[in-house]
Amino acid sequence: MAHADSLKILIAGCEDGIFRIFSYLNLNEVKLIIEGHTCPIVGLQILDNVSDDPMLVSYAEDVVIGHKLVQNYETNCIFKL
Repeated sequence: MAHADSLKILIAGCEDGIFRIFSYLNLNEVKLIIEGHTCPIVGLQILDNVSDDPMLVSYAEDVVIGHKLVQNYETNCIFKL
């Protein structure tokens, strides 16, 4: 799990390789589902101080993925390693 206070979101990395984004206001409703991993996600990190928009880095056995997080629960994949 990771959180971005500036966007008021909580992010869960799941065993199915998908991470799910929730609003602090309603933790019962998934706001965004992001796919990209084929293995269970073993770690998430929010980097708040690298640019104007926070970055989510997720890692699993298959790949490391970086996403730029922006308002309105949108995300842009910026790298895969």
